[in-house]
Amino acid sequence: MGLMILKKQLIMNIGKTENDLIITETMVKDSLDSFVNKPIVQFANPLGNSKIIGYIQGNICIENNDVYADIFLIDSYKDKWKGKYDNWGITLDDDKESFQLDFIEVF
Repeated sequence: MGLMILKKQLIMNIGKTENDLIITETMVKDSLDSFVNKPIVQFANPLGNSKIIGYIQGNICIENNDVYADIFLIDSYKDKWKGKYDNWGITLDDDKESFQLDFIEVF
C-alpha cells in the first residue's frame, strides 16, 4: 500500500450548501488552519468508524469561490477520488463566523 500526492484538488465550494447553510469566503479564511491533516473518508459513517483513504496535506488556497489543497491518497483508492470531494463535514464555531473542518468525504 502506497500513498500518492495529488496537487491542487477541489475540496470545498464556497457558497450556499444543499442544507441552505451559506459558507462565505471570510468563514473559510478564518477556518483554514483546521483543514491541514484532516482525513478524506470513504462514505462517512455516523457511528464513527469511517474508512480513511487519505488526508489533506497542505497548500490550501481559495480561487474563484473554490477551495483547493494538495492531498495524500492511498493509491488503492485512487478510483474513489474523481478530482473533487463529494461532501464534507464541519462543526460551526459558536459565533457561526468560522468552523472546524472534520473530514472530506467521497462516495
